[in-house]
Amino acid sequence: MNVSSAALTVTEGVTGILVRETDPVDVDEVFFGYSAPNDSIRIVDGSDSLAQFARSVSVPKEAFEKSLSLDVDVPFVVLLRFNNLALDMNNSTILGDEVLAVEMGAMITNLTDKICITFKNVKDERNPSCRSWNGDGSRPNWTDDGCRTITNGTDITCECSHLTFFAILLTPLNETILSADLKNLTIITQVGCGLSMFFLGVVLFMHFLMR
Repeated sequence: MNVSSAALTVTEGVTGILVRETDPVDVDEVFFGYSAPNDSIRIVDGSDSLAQFARSVSVPKEAFEKSLSLDVDVPFVVLLRFNNLALDMNNSTILGDEVLAVEMGAMITNLTDKICITFKNVKDERNPSCRSWNGDGSRPNWTDDGCRTITNGTDITCECSHLTFFAILLTPLNETILSADLKNLTIITQVGCGLSMFFLGVVLFMHFLMR
């Protein structure tokens, strides 16, 4: 892997890594991995080694090629991890309180080979949804545009076609009605409808009787 790297500490709760491709002519995919929110982010040598990390990020070769086509002289990627980002207007729950940002010095969109962010062994039964935010405003405005959520057992993967801020939002599971409760509700509804029809008949009878 023809890259050089440097660890980044921006402020409290914001860390990351900068990776620069040393050969602009022969750019390649870059993989990152870490095991816990406070662990250092590492460069991973090949996709086969990602399985040992609880968190991983893959930046495709296509993204570097697009950055070069947009007049970036030296292809690079910065991966930042925010552990204390402000909540959105809905106070949404973010998996692990982790927000990731991928930056390459150019506006990279419509990737065919997607950026992949994977959280493994997630012990949470709520519904996950991969979201992104373009950074506008003082508080996040999360959207699912350009991102796809893939779940495989306890693993969650986000496939996104652009560079921006990313997070996995959690929503409560839809409550289901037990069959016995559904039967009881059906009976109550039928009785209620029957009573409504009865009293409607009484009202109509009284109306015609008083004319």
